[in-house]
Amino acid sequence: MNLLKSKLRRATAVLAGSFLGVAGAVGIAASPASAHHPTLSGDAVCTTAAGDWKVTWTIGNSQSNLTATLIEVSVLAPQGGTVSGVKVGDTLPLAGTNLTATQELSASDTVAKLKVKAKWDYGTEGETEGSAWRKDSGKDGGKVSKIVVKEAELSVEKPSSEGCKKDEPEPGPSSPSPTPTETPGDESPEPEFAFESYCDGLLIKADTPADVELPDGVEELVLTVKSNQGETKELPITPGKKTEVFFDGVEGLSVEISYDGEVLDFGDIKWEPAAEECDGEGGGLPVTGAAAGGIAGGAAVLLGVGGLLFFLARRRKVQFTA
Repeated sequence: MNLLKSKLRRATAVLAGSFLGVAGAVGIAASPASAHHPTLSGDAVCTTAAGDWKVTWTIGNSQSNLTATLIEVSVLAPQGGTVSGVKVGDTLPLAGTNLTATQELSASDTVAKLKVKAKWDYGTEGETEGSAWRKDSGKDGGKVSKIVVKEAELSVEKPSSEGCKKDEPEPGPSSPSPTPTETPGDESPEPEFAFESYCDGLLIKADTPADVELPDGVEELVLTVKSNQGETKELPITPGKKTEVFFDGVEGLSVEISYDGEVLDFGDIKWEPAAEECDGEGGGLPVTGAAAGGIAGGAAVLLGVGGLLFFLARRRKVQFTA
């Protein structure tokens, strides 16, 4: 998400008013005067898409009835850093009115630290150190880490909201998935079918390659072969095996092949024996010549393979394109 195009994420440690409890805790260990200290909070925001950022420091007074003078304003991190907007000698107004300082940081800087020390009119001194982090540094964004009053030191952690983080490029529009296409070099092997007319009947054979692709989760297809005489047989399509079914020859015999109730387009599959080539006694000799060629030839077989190929492809949800 582009942080510069939406609301800039902020890391804050808003401590104004929260030091009442801290002041009381310090007062237990020292005199009431030792509760005097500057308050400090940091607000981090991104300034460039490259990840540069800045911290706006808010410097306040713990006292509502006494002003103070800044006697030290030091950048502790990054080394060599500077702040603008405040300087030594500035008056720290009464609580409720704050001073503001700005610290600019580069994308390579992961933490900002500032130390502020003040002196009250009757000689009491107090100092506060504050830190603010980039979000991607793994820190919580900002806190006051230490308050020093005279010789006493109190460590306080104040969690805040998220800090600054480098902008990340927005993902571009997704590209549509390419449509699968069938190319000659990518064709998977398919079963080969043969329909042979013998003098005593019709033989239907299937030769299935071992590496044939069946629908997902299917180890064997079972085709249904039904004759116009009412006889039905099953023809298994099993990778690496040859299977066949035989129908006794009856005048006008024809069959159709289906799978899961849907007829496959193998064309006309008929028993067409040549009377002159049969011995008239039934025999098992295959029919040859033109009569046999019409049914056992390539046209019917190719139509069958094409029909099965389309049928399986449709079940695998593969789209063929021209």
